Amino acid sequence: MTAVLVPWSVKTALQNLKRFSTCDIGDALVKLKYPRGGFLSGLQMFSPGGDTKICGPAITVKMVETNSPGPTLPVHFADANKEDHIIEHQEMAFPVFARGTSVLGSNTFTRSSEINVPVQFHGDLWIHPNDVLVGNQNGVVVVPPSLMEQVVVLCQERFEIDEKTFAALRAGEPMGPTIKRLRK
Repeated sequence: MTAVLVPWSVKTALQNLKRFSTCDIGDALVKLKYPRGGFLSGLQMFSPGGDTKICGPAITVKMVETNSPGPTLPVHFADANKEDHIIEHQEMAFPVFARGTSVLGSNTFTRSSEINVPVQFHGDLWIHPNDVLVGNQNGVVVVPPSLMEQVVVLCQERFEIDEKTFAALRAGEPMGPTIKRLRK
C-alpha cells in the first residue's frame, strides 16, 4: 500500500497521531530510523494514572545545577506554557511523567536556565521545541513534526494488519503462519 502524503494542519496531525498507542508510534519511528524509536526511556506516569494520554507539542525547559553559570529565566518556566502544549504539572490532576520522585524541591539542586531550546534526553535522542510528545501508561515517545504524517500512515497500516491478524486468529488460524502471511 502506497500512501500519498498531503500537508496537514498541526491540529489534524495531532488528532490523527492521538489515535495510536505509544507502542505503535515507537514502532513506526523505528521503521523511519528515528533514534531509539523516539522512546523516552525511564519516564513513567505518576499522575493521574489510568487510561490518561497526552499528545501535544513540547515546550522544553533546560535545567542546570543551581550554581551553574549561564542564563536564568525571568519568569517561572510553568508561566511560559502555551495552550495545548505540554509541560508537566501535578497540581489539578494534570498528567505527570517523570523518571522518579523526590521529597526535595527541584530548586535545591537545579534551576531552569532556558526555555524552548533543544534538550538532549539520552545519547542521540533530542527533544526540540514543538516536537510532539505522546504519553500513556506504557511510556512517552517524541515525534518530530517533520515525521508526523509518515508515522500516522505507518501506524494506520499496522492497525489494519493487526485487525486482519485478530480476525484470522478468531477464525482459528494458527499464529505463526498468520503473522508470516500478514506481517511481511
